[in-house]
Amino acid sequence: MIASPVAARVRTGTRATARGAILVEAIVVISFFITCFIGVVYFRALYVQKLHLQRLARSAAIAHAMGACASDPRAAIERDVGARRLEGRTESGIPFDAIPTVPALPHGENGATALARAREKNGDSGLDQITVVRLEGDASATTRGPDGREAGYRSTPSSTSYVVCADEAPDDRYEGIVEQIANLF
Repeated sequence: MIASPVAARVRTGTRATARGAILVEAIVVISFFITCFIGVVYFRALYVQKLHLQRLARSAAIAHAMGACASDPRAAIERDVGARRLEGRTESGIPFDAIPTVPALPHGENGATALARAREKNGDSGLDQITVVRLEGDASATTRGPDGREAGYRSTPSSTSYVVCADEAPDDRYEGIVEQIANLF
């Protein structure tokens, strides 16, 4: 049987149409997977940055509080902070008005004396000072398109830590401690 030229052209056109459809489908699927991959990279960067910020903010707040809130909170984490934004401040603690007085407790007079000493030491500001450390960073997953524009995801995660300031320890507080410990052995 001899195939007509019209039937041969129809078959060739059908193949070309099928190839074109496959090409369009491939472009759509590849674009979708690239977008998903960029999203996964972004969320990983965001998660890692958030964990790092939490650890740095917590360690800065603890180090600042251990020094009786007298030093710079940045000093403890200076090497690790880099381009991140750090805000550290000291706030007054629990106001005295918020502390309930319970006279029915045994040894209630001792509690009143301790509260009076704390009020004498801190004035009306409250019991203890609180150090607040807020740290911000950047997380992004971007790429440049053929036209040179940046596309992708970008955000600024942050972490805030609150720690009560310790009392300042006098220099002579631990005099002789090494000898006492050595004598135990």
